[in-house]
Amino acid sequence: MPARILVVDDDPLTCELICEIFSSAGLDASFLTSSIEADGRLKREKYHAVFLDMRMSAPDGAELARPVRASRVNASTVIVMITGEQDRTVMRRAFEAGVEFFLFKPVERDKLLTDGREAVEKAVELKPDVTVVDISMPELDGVEAVRQIREAVPDNKVLVLTMHESDQMVRRALDAGAHGFILKSDLTDSLPKAVRAVADGKRFLTPKVSQMVLEGFLKTRSEQRQGERRSTRTTPRETEIVRLLAEGKSNKEIAAQLGITVRTVETHHRAKIMLKLGFHSLTELIHYAMRHGMFSAQADR
Repeated sequence: MPARILVVDDDPLTCELICEIFSSAGLDASFLTSSIEADGRLKREKYHAVFLDMRMSAPDGAELARPVRASRVNASTVIVMITGEQDRTVMRRAFEAGVEFFLFKPVERDKLLTDGREAVEKAVELKPDVTVVDISMPELDGVEAVRQIREAVPDNKVLVLTMHESDQMVRRALDAGAHGFILKSDLTDSLPKAVRAVADGKRFLTPKVSQMVLEGFLKTRSEQRQGERRSTRTTPRETEIVRLLAEGKSNKEIAAQLGITVRTVETHHRAKIMLKLGFHSLTELIHYAMRHGMFSAQADR
């Protein structure tokens, strides 16, 4: 049975990164973002190691470590404190509570932001290596935030999260300068890999997003081709005129045969046909008629 690891941190990204490392090593790693919920679970369930965030809201890491160490269930559990700073007072409190090791966060962050405009301001101020933005944010949506961050901080790699499965949304984000795109349904498996990939300057799309973009591209391409075919499709009267022109009939002869005026043939049909098909000469029109079987090579000329 693999060793059980519990990570307790109110920052989901930190939890995901740590759990991904342990899971890849074959350990049973899970996390909680509530210290109160963690307190209850640690009184009931046995873990081989517990990682606690020092800066959580009450109870904080040190306050949570003390009852863990005093409990019968996890008295021998290895306790690791997660912190972003090397403060002696904080470390002393942690040691006194029974903490044995410290894990210093490799990424410094000021705070989690929920406002697109504020996210841009903080990215410009802090100049992080990687910025993770939600596509749906107040004040400024994720796509525009990506565009402004990339313009202000060209070296910043931006990763976009969304719950919307839309190939158009993906293309908009990538066009704005995003380096990666993740659906929130894929967050657990993909976020740590995505952060590392874009930090290394690579592009990152999950298999689901890649498939979605490909299908959207093929659908758009098919619709464009259908539109082109519809726009170049000649009416029965236009087809008849193309056939007669290809057979060498003059505008006057065509007008007489169809019972219309020469002016109608010249301006309302012939000119319109040439424009619709994108042709500039009678030779092109004849080749078009031959390709589409509009007249016989033995026709009278």
